[in-house]
Amino acid sequence: MRAAVSAGAPIFIPNYIVEAVSIAKAYGADGTPIKLQWTREDDIHGGLYRPMYFHKMEAALSADKKLTAWSHIIVGQSIKAGTPMGGAPGTLDDTSVEGAANLAYSIPNISVELSTTKVGVPVLWWRVVGSSHTTFAVETFIDEVAHEAGVDPFVFRRQLLDKSPRMQAVLELAAEKAGWHAGPCRRAKAAALPSRKHSKHSLRK
Repeated sequence: MRAAVSAGAPIFIPNYIVEAVSIAKAYGADGTPIKLQWTREDDIHGGLYRPMYFHKMEAALSADKKLTAWSHIIVGQSIKAGTPMGGAPGTLDDTSVEGAANLAYSIPNISVELSTTKVGVPVLWWRVVGSSHTTFAVETFIDEVAHEAGVDPFVFRRQLLDKSPRMQAVLELAAEKAGWHAGPCRRAKAAALPSRKHSKHSLRK
């Protein structure tokens, strides 16, 4: 049987094949072409779920308010386990720590730990990458640390990018275009700097 499918979950969890075969059998399996197309409602109702993650974060500041240590513990299901991309049993799912173990920020001491859970809810990626959950945790915590240090969030991030001139330039350009230094905003200001470069940090599972 020839079958075609869009990218994403259906490639690795091909439940559409079972449905297509059942329809073909109902028609007598006489070679009549069968077109199976899920509606958007079917796709959302019958698709898999994004895993739920828990983040616990701690940081240490030196006497001169420099960020010297960073601890990030992540708990959640693997979206690769059980798929051809999952690797051998016990293989660390890099998407669970993407955006956390590959920080652009220069921090002397970094620890990223992952505890992979098994829950009876089928999960897989859902049109988004691993950084979708880690970036929010990382960047909001950077804001908290900057507040504790009494440093402007933009300035604090810029100081941490002393070894990443390209990312530093991106941050500076974004701040300039957003008018970060133009004084108070009528609503709110926020800064964030996600990164998807390959990790050079060691991971603890």
